[in-house]
Amino acid sequence: MTTLLAEVIGGDDLTEREMEILVFAAEGETAGETGERLFLSIETVKGYRKKIIAKLEARNMVHAIAIAFRTGLIS
Repeated sequence: MTTLLAEVIGGDDLTEREMEILVFAAEGETAGETGERLFLSIETVKGYRKKIIAKLEARNMVHAIAIAFRTGLIS
């Protein structure tokens, strides 16, 4: 984890599932599409997305994706 990322998420790492959902969101998938792919309800995916946004201290999912790219969390 980069120093910048550690500062952004305060040491609270994303889980493997959260990373998976973040990557799918970055690829443009809707919560429904991600839910179908992972056999999760839309509400569960939305819950994961809220956790991702909170952990990255982002304003919304688009901002979370931008932070993830900028910090090297995803490429």
